Amino acid sequence: MNKKFNSQQLLFFLLILFALLGFSVVVLSPQQLGAGPDSFAYVSAARSFAAGNGLRSITWNGGTEVMTHFPPLYSLILSGFGLSTAPVMAAKWLNALTFAGTIFLVGLILRHLTESMGAALAGAIIFLTSETVLNTYFNIWTEALFIFLLLLTAYSLGKYGQSTENRSRRYAFLVLTAVSAGLAVLTRYVGATVIGITALVILISTPLPWWKRIKDAVLFVVLSSSPIFVWFIRNSLMADSVANRMIAYHAIQWLDILDAVYTFGLWLLP
Repeated sequence: MNKKFNSQQLLFFLLILFALLGFSVVVLSPQQLGAGPDSFAYVSAARSFAAGNGLRSITWNGGTEVMTHFPPLYSLILSGFGLSTAPVMAAKWLNALTFAGTIFLVGLILRHLTESMGAALAGAIIFLTSETVLNTYFNIWTEALFIFLLLLTAYSLGKYGQSTENRSRRYAFLVLTAVSAGLAVLTRYVGATVIGITALVILISTPLPWWKRIKDAVLFVVLSSSPIFVWFIRNSLMADSVANRMIAYHAIQWLDILDAVYTFGLWLLP
């Protein structure tokens, strides 16, 4: 028992050390954050919100429009929820914090899945040193925040599944799972798939009576999807468009498969 307790302490210490290292790499780097068309939309919306004009993003002709094409959370954070006028600096600090948090979560999740401290530390190190991963944290992109929230959802879902014998603990992790999934959708619309998959896991894999699984799944869906529905209502009222997007099917091409294989290779060979 004591040996296991000490190994857990050592794992936490090393993961915190790796997380601090990742945080420092991003914050102390002299490299400026990269930007693209989406980045300009995020930053312009953040500046608009900080100026008291609501979330409005810049258009191709230099004007502004009500932001609906992207969900609001990333721009709100860059604006300091209306208190900051330096969204680019806020993006750098956000990237550093989410990088550190994601490194820590990678280690915790791998320890839970494998019960191996070596696998947990190896995964955290690979994530910390991967060129592909690092590139994400040196750009003004939503991916950094989204990955953190995605892993937080996965970790809290795992803890929920382990807490079925303790009602208060079970509901605490269910709420945490719902909050993190809901924030993921408010970061990237594709996060809606997280809600569906998580609800399915709760229904199928949770060691509870069927009626409790249904009740928990419904509670999860209501809590996690409510924020994005409020955003959609706002969009409909202000811009006559829910998300300024069309639902379409894009078939996977061979080049997409090759890109995926190449990316997986970079994960293993940083």
